[in-house]
Formats: sequence, structure tokens, C-alpha cells
Amino acid sequence: MAQLDPVQVAFDSAIRDFRDKLQNDDLYRDIVQVKSIGEVYDATDKLQQEQGKKGHLRHLSKIAHYLNRINDYKNAIDIFIQVKPDILGLIWGPIVLLLQWASILNTSFDAILNTIQEIGQALPDFERAARLFDQNKLIKDVLLSFFKDILEFYLVAFNFFRLPRLKYVFEALWPRHRDKIRIVIKRLDSYNLLLRKEVQFEHIQEQHDVTLRSLDHFEKAEKAHQLQEYYGIRTELSPRTYDDKLDWLRGRLCSGTGEWLLNDQTFTQWLNVSDVSLRLIWIQGIPGAGCNLSWTTLNHQAGKIPKSRTLFAFVSHIYATSALSILHSLIFQLTSGDEVLQTVLCRTSRENFKSNFNVALEIFSTLLACSGPVFVMVDGLDEMEKTERSRLVTGLINAQAKCEQIRICFSSRLEDDLRVLLEKDAALIRVDNHNIDSIYEFVRQWSEKWFLERRVAWLVITKVLVWLLKQADHVIGMFLYMKIVLSSIDDMGDWDEICNALTVLPETLNDACTELTAVIRYGRIFSQINRHPVRKEKARKLLGWIACSPTPLTVREIQCGLSIKADDREGGVRRLADLNVEKLCGPIVEVVDDYVQFVHFTVKDPSIDAHIDIRDFTLSLTTSCITFLCQKHHDPQLPVDKIRENVLDGTYVFHEYAAINWFDLVTKCVSLDPAGIAAPDLIRLLNEVSTERKNITYIAHNEDVEKLTMHTFKRLEPELFEMLSKVASFRDLCLYSPRPSKEVIALDPLTVTQTSVLIEKATNDLICRNQTVHGNNCYCDQIRDYSGDRLFKCRFSHCHFRRQGFSHMGDLKSHEKYHDRPWKCDISTCDFAKGGFLSRRMRDEHFEKAHQVQSSDAVFTLPPTDPDDLKSMTIDLLLNANVENVDGIRSAVQVASFPYGTKETIFNEIAARGSLYQLRLAKDLFGLSVVDFRAAIDSAIKASNVECLEFLVREFTRRSGRLHTPAPELRGILTRLPHSISTEMCNIFEKYGREDIEICIDNSKGRRATSMGYIIHAYMSTYQLSAMKGNVQTEQLLLKVIDRKHYIKAIDKVYVGKSLLHVAQSSCSVRLATFLIDAGADVDYRKTELYMTPLHYAARKKSSEAADLMKFLLQCGANPGLIPRNKHQIQDEEGAKGISKWLGLSWNELVEQTKKERDDMQAKRISSPD
Repeated sequence: MAQLDPVQVAFDSAIRDFRDKLQNDDLYRDIVQVKSIGEVYDATDKLQQEQGKKGHLRHLSKIAHYLNRINDYKNAIDIFIQVKPDILGLIWGPIVLLLQWASILNTSFDAILNTIQEIGQALPDFERAARLFDQNKLIKDVLLSFFKDILEFYLVAFNFFRLPRLKYVFEALWPRHRDKIRIVIKRLDSYNLLLRKEVQFEHIQEQHDVTLRSLDHFEKAEKAHQLQEYYGIRTELSPRTYDDKLDWLRGRLCSGTGEWLLNDQTFTQWLNVSDVSLRLIWIQGIPGAGCNLSWTTLNHQAGKIPKSRTLFAFVSHIYATSALSILHSLIFQLTSGDEVLQTVLCRTSRENFKSNFNVALEIFSTLLACSGPVFVMVDGLDEMEKTERSRLVTGLINAQAKCEQIRICFSSRLEDDLRVLLEKDAALIRVDNHNIDSIYEFVRQWSEKWFLERRVAWLVITKVLVWLLKQADHVIGMFLYMKIVLSSIDDMGDWDEICNALTVLPETLNDACTELTAVIRYGRIFSQINRHPVRKEKARKLLGWIACSPTPLTVREIQCGLSIKADDREGGVRRLADLNVEKLCGPIVEVVDDYVQFVHFTVKDPSIDAHIDIRDFTLSLTTSCITFLCQKHHDPQLPVDKIRENVLDGTYVFHEYAAINWFDLVTKCVSLDPAGIAAPDLIRLLNEVSTERKNITYIAHNEDVEKLTMHTFKRLEPELFEMLSKVASFRDLCLYSPRPSKEVIALDPLTVTQTSVLIEKATNDLICRNQTVHGNNCYCDQIRDYSGDRLFKCRFSHCHFRRQGFSHMGDLKSHEKYHDRPWKCDISTCDFAKGGFLSRRMRDEHFEKAHQVQSSDAVFTLPPTDPDDLKSMTIDLLLNANVENVDGIRSAVQVASFPYGTKETIFNEIAARGSLYQLRLAKDLFGLSVVDFRAAIDSAIKASNVECLEFLVREFTRRSGRLHTPAPELRGILTRLPHSISTEMCNIFEKYGREDIEICIDNSKGRRATSMGYIIHAYMSTYQLSAMKGNVQTEQLLLKVIDRKHYIKAIDKVYVGKSLLHVAQSSCSVRLATFLIDAGADVDYRKTELYMTPLHYAARKKSSEAADLMKFLLQCGANPGLIPRNKHQIQDEEGAKGISKWLGLSWNELVEQTKKERDDMQAKRISSPD
């Protein structure tokens, strides 16, 4: 048997290793098809011809040196081994494939050409190697080692250029792979030293080991840096996750729920990723149909699709969910566990990612383009504010248009705005039309459990079950209604009582909807609560607090809060036993993850006022919080031992909630107060907390202390207003900071922050750091009994985990380290040398923008020139202004001579394109009056420059010299708003629109009713309403500004009636008419009998809006027979005669139908008094 050549065996082994790492036999066969340098040149000539046809020739001659060196290498190894076809294929084949793959993009093709050129320049002279064989046999080992390293280069390159959708990810991922290739290039360059006659085997082995270690270190370091950057971004944004909610829903599914979906053709077609004809579905149902339960089944099925990702979000009325927050959550769900997508995210420019929906949407679209099939599912759209859900739906549909692999499912009840957005493109699946079997199964399983618990006699079981299943037929798909019915009979033990409860169920769908709404809106349940005087006060207060609280309350917080007495300043241990909130309040509340919430979001509805006065219970919750902070246990001079004792007995359970929310509750109380001030009890408590909790070490800081807009409160209580403004300023200062130091505590005008730090320290000292091994004197169980299992809280006050916490210290540390900003600026004098950035890219972009500038001594000149050139040069200077060059720019602009109107034009341009710093500079330089801000505001709106817009609107609203009882200044700007603006802009106009009204009222010198009437009348003039016609978002914004209880109560009803006439004369908006009638407008208002009513004005218009308004007015009791002298009958007007075109009813039929509806409603009220 012939002896095997060990060098040949080593080459064969290297080939096998390469093939194993490649993990693709088909690709390997394609590689080894190319056997010579001639075939490589043939392939490059073909590529050159194709590029010439497309008009973008590339410089292929760059790789000639590399090919020549590799050919010399092939000739060298020919001398001592038999070169097999696979060796030749692995020498030449990868070059051809890499060029073909990279040719899809000019940038990627140039990148691989430059890399190959760089390698070619590093390669040694292999012709010299051939002459050294006789002098040193180890040269063979050098050439073998080179073969392994060149295969390593090919592997790194293959792994990159084989990525799916390379054109989307090239820019983000190439730098990292290029750096890795350069490690291999450095190794290849070392062969110039090894190819010498003195080389020893240990030299070869050492060089090879160095390369392996370098690659391994590079991989680990890059991965660690990227993870740090990724989790830093994630922590900064704190995206909400919904896995706990999904698990909570799954735990409440009874077997069989949602199985009808598996047989639904629309659903199965949507799940089929190869079918591109159906990619958007809308799961829809009436309130209480159980859409989220069916949605959970759908989510489970989508998760079974191989090689796909399922992203999901639950919208809840409890949180002020924005479209941007949901998008952030979807982005981090998509990138979680995917190294490629994490790299794309980290390398993508993320300027304004945190605050701009469009930027986040663009990033999301890029990530989707780099992914496989993705299912995006959003449940509860109807619980979002209309503007936000419109942005979310439109944005996701636009992202879907760019990426065929994304499939979207929305779940909600029917809303008009959603119907407009979705009915054209989405396939509809109605839950309430299919879920009767699921309701039967729920009733059966609930009944079985109930029979066992209540020991129901066997003879009665069948009878009761038949009755319950019969009731399920009547609920018409309303799963929640059946659940509430069963809950209401849970405590009943008498057969007659149960029968009576089950005989009042609805007969029709409309009755069912009405009854469900009535149940949800407290009627029946409150009547039960009111029958028990002992629990009445506690239950009503609990429900009121849930309704008005800015953040959800836990069971323990509610229990502690309810025990606080107004005159108690001692405090102390309160809890004897856990509070059963579900038993106390009935089936309209539930406890989710220890937080108490309403069972359905429609519970939190304006009609709650029939049973609970939100103003009263907001005041109640506010006074409880402030009273708690004034009690003895919050004295900052309390000994440490006493604080520890209080921690152990649960005294501070309510602390975190009270300390975080008391200020927001105070401002809410003031806004709800009809007089714009506050109740005497609250004023008394604010004076007490201002005195008893005054921070004697307080240091005023250089902030504008007037952060609030409570003008009436400021006038009547100036000292309290100053204190609250300082608190607001301090809260803004500490929003994104960890628990403050002593220096920062001194900036709080109250001692609340100081006490919080003491409580936190005492709690942390009592908790075992290692929760798996507890010490002898362990207090963890005792603290957990009061505080729950999540003992370790985040130090950052804005973070979601400040209240929620973690179960283990390790989880907290992992979370908190990404609050830090690891990438520091290299300029020691820069503010970011200590603060740092979340990512390396952000640090680099900052350096380029902030430190690559002219010196502060730079002098700019604006020579006399054409006016247009002067304007352009000034705009360029101002748009590049910063703290280092501002003096030179200021000097240049001040000496320039501008034609009339040029300064205003420049200012408008800066408002659109500049920063707030640059806008302030322009304002100061040009000496513009805020009266001239109108055009600049328009420019900022069009450019979506939120930062500049807020400054302009604030200055415009607060300017001095306004007349007494003026019309609101912002009304003209509202008429010019585009049909779609961001939530940030809406919030600006809502905030300063209300301040605008407060200033008008303040200037009215006590004539509040007349002032408010004039304001409403001004906002709803025929000109205003005609200009806003069809702009739903502006209408909604207008109502947010003026629809406040203390405004409405103060309105002179004559002005309200006039405004209703204006609506009928112009936009015919049912939304605005509803507001006005609710505010007290006479539906038949007219100046005298000689004038027409709103119904008559609407009847003169031929449009769908006018038809809807006529129907609404008739439903509200408008009299169709009120006719002024010498005017047509209403039925003879053009709009009334043609109303069947829009409503499908003639005028007379409409009058009769609405009259019957009013009569039926009146009869029902008489027969069923509340």
C-alpha cells in the first residue's frame, strides 16, 4: 500500500473543514466548478459587459494583482502535491461567486473589489517560494497555512454576501465584516516574513495561533460592544413588552375558545405566507364579544409558522398608549435574539428615533425588509386615542406596502374612523358572529365548577344548566356580558333569585348592547353596592380612584390609601387582611399582575358621572396622597431605626405612588375645578405640605420656575403657585436621572425626595442581595408580604421598573447598566465627556457636528450683494450657528442691510429647518414681535419642527398687551392646520389652547360666563367652521381644548345656541353639534321667530354631512314645524327633499322614525327608573 503524503492529507483536511463550515453542499458544488484563472477572467469579462449595458462600469482591473499572486501560489503548490480539482476550485471559484453576489449593488461591488485589491497587495511573492523548497522543506507548511487562511477569508466573505436582502443591510453590516477581513489580511501579509529559508515550524504555528486568537477576540469584543449598544438603546426607550398580558389571557382561556378561527377561510388564507393576496385582516366585534380571547388563539397559530416572527401589542385604556410607543415595542420584539437585525438597528442613524414616529417607522420598515415572514398583531385599537390609532394603522399599512412578507392583524370593535382606514384593504372577521360555541363551552365549564363548589343537588344541576345555556343564546355573541351575568349569580343560593336574575336578559342585539353598556356603566352593580352601607363608601371610593388615577394602583396601595384619615397625622400600621377588590366591587373590576383595573375599557366612560363624580374622587385621591406625605412617618429627621421599623411593618406601601403622583393629581384637581383654582381642603393641605415638608437646604437653580399654566390659581394663591412651579421644575430636572445625590436633593423645594432616598436605603439594607441564599436575620419574606415579590427597584425615576421592580438583584443590575451611556466624547471639556451616548455611532456623529467646526474666533461677513443671495447666505449662517461660532454670525447679521420683509422670510425658514437655539438667535437678531409669529408657526407646522413650534406657540400665546376679553389668539392657526399632524403637535395646541382660554378669562375681570360664551362663539364662527370642514383631526383638537367641565358650566347659553346655528350653516359636523347640545344649547335655537332654526339651515344643504346632522337634530328633539315667516317649509328645502340619497329614508319617514325612537326611549326611562 502506497504511503500517503502528509502534506496532501493536510490539504484534504483543510478542504473538509471548509466544507463543514460552509454548511451548504449545493454552494460547495457551485464553487468548485471554476478550475482556472482563465475561467475567472471569462466571468469578469461577462460582468463587465453587463455593467456596460446598465451604464455603471466598475474598475475590475483592481483585482488583477490578486489573481496573478494566486496564480503564482497555484504554480508553487503544483511542485510538491498533486493539485486535485477541489483545490483548484477553492482557489478560483470563490472569487467568481463573490463578484456575482456583490454585483447587485454598486457599493457592495466596489467594497469587494477594494478588499480583493487590498489582499492582493498584501500577498507575498510565491515564485520565490518555489525556489526555496530545496533549502527548507517547511516552506510547504507555510503554503498549506496560507491555503487555510485564504479559505478563512472566503468563509467570512461568504457569510456576509449570502445574507438575505443584502441591498437593505449592506451599509449597516459591512463595516463589521470588513474589520474582520482585515484581521485575515494582516495574517496574509505576515507570509512575506515566513517565506524565507530560515523559517521554523514554531514560527508558522505561532502566526497561525495569533490569527485564530485575533479572530476570536474580534468576534467576542464586537459582539459585546454591539449587545451593550443594543441594550443601551433598549433601556433608554424602555419599550413596553406584552408577554405578561398574553400569558394572562392564555391562562383564562377555556378549552375550545377561538377554535372556530382554525376553520375560517379568511384566517387560514392570511396564515399562508405564500399567498400574497390577503395580508391584512381586521378581527372585529361588538363590545364584550371577546375579541382579545380570539386574538390570543390567532397569535398562537401564527407563532407556529416556521421561519417567521410574531410581533404583538395590546392597547389598554389604562396607559396613554401612543403609536410611537407601540412601534418601539414592535422594533425590539423583531430584533430580540437576532444578531443581524440588532446590528442593522445599531448602525442605522437614529436621530429623533425616540421622539419621531416617522423616523421609527422608517427604521421598522428597514428591519422588516431584512427579515423573513413577519406577523404583526395589534389588539384593542379602539382603546387608543383616535389620532394615535390613525397614525399607527396608516404607518403599518405603509410599511406593509414596502415589504410583502409582513402580515398584519388588527383587533377592535367597530369605529367610524377605523372603518374608513381599514374597510378598503382589510378582510373582516366578525367575532360575535362565530363565538357562540365558545360561549356555550365557557358556560358549561363555569357551571361545572360552580356546581361542585356550591354542592348543587343532582336533580337541579340539569335544570340550571339548561337555563344557563338558554341564556347564552340571548347574549348574541357578547362573551363579556355572559361572564358578568354568571358573576352576578355567583353568590346566589336561592333558585327563585337566580331565575329572576336570568329572566331580564336582552331579546335583541340593540337591547343587548344597551344592557351591556348599562351593566358596564355601573347601574346594576351600583344598586347592589348601595344595598350594603358598610361597603358602599369604600367601594365607591375604590372605583372612583381607579377611574381618575394617572397610573394604575396596586391592591396594597389601594388598601393603604383607603385607610388614610383626613385628620390623622400619626399614620402607622393599617393592614389586617388583604383587600378583596373583586368581591368588594363586583365583576366590573379585575386584578392583573397585582394592578387593579376595570374589566373593560368602556367602563371608563363619561357616563360614569351618573354614579361617580370624577372631580370629587380626584380630590379624594389627591388629599390622601398629600395627607400621607404629611404624616409623622415622612419626617426627614426620623431616626434610621424608626424608618427601618416602618419599612418592616408596611407603613411605606403607599409611598412610591404618593411621591410620584401627588403633583400630577394636584394639577388635575385645579383643571377640573369650575373656578380654575382648588377646593379649600386641598388649599389647606398644600399649605401644610409646603410648611411641614419645606426643604430648608433648598437652593434655587437657573431654571424658569414658571412651569405651570394655572393663571387663576396663580392670581389667588401666588405662594402655592410658586412652590408648585419649583416642584415642576425639579421633576423635569430629575426625569431621566437616577436617585439624586445630596447636591440634587437640595434643588427640591420639599423634603419628599430626601425621604424617598432614606426609605429606599433602609429597604435595600434589609433585603438580602442574593435571593437564593438568605442570611440568619432575613427580613425578605416580611417585606415581600407588603411589597410583593419584585423587591429590587430601578433607581431611575422615569423608568417603568421604578415601581414594578425585579425579583432578583442580577436582573436589576443587568437592566440598570444600560441606563448608563458608555460612549464618551473624547473632548475633555465637552458636556458629553461624562454624560456619554448610548451608542458609538451617536458619539461619532456628535463629534463630527460639535467639534469639527471653525474656532470661536471665526469672523463671517455678508458683503453687499443681490437681495436673494443675501437672504440665502444669512439662512445658511443661521442654520449652522452654534455656541462656538455665534459671536461671528451675530456680528455679520447685525451689520447687514436687509430689504423690507426679508427678515420675516428668513425667520420663517429658520422656524422650519433650524433648532430652537438657532430660532432664538434669529428672533433676537431681527427684533421681531411675537405678533409676526403667525407665518413662522405655519412654517414650523409644515416642516414638523416640534421643538420650534412649541416655542413659537408659547410666545405667541403669552405675549403681553392683549386686550380685555379678546377672542382666543390660536383660533386662526387652527383653521390652517393640515389634515394630519403628529401627536406632539396636537399636545402643543391642546396645552396652549387651554392656556389661551385661561388668559382670555383672566382678562375678563370676572365676566366668566360672557367670556366663555364669546370664546366658544369665536372658535365656532361660520368662517372658522367652514375652514375646518372635513378636517376631523382639527375638530377633535378643538374639542379637547374647549371641552372641559368648568368651561362648559360657565358658558352663556345664548352663545352656545348661536354656535349651533353656525355649525348648521357651515360644516354640519355632528361631532360639534353633540358637544354644543351637551353643553346646553337649545336644539331649536333662533334669535326670534323671524329666524331659522339649526334644523332648517341644515335642510338647505345637499350633502351627506347635512343629512347626518338633520337626523341627529331630530333625534335630539328638534321641531320640524318651526318655520319663520315668508320661508319654505323644511320639507320643501333642497336638502330635505333629497335626503333619501344619503339616509335611504324620505323626510317624512325620517321624522316619524326619530319620533318613535324618542318615544320608545322615554317609555323605557319611565318603566326603568335608575
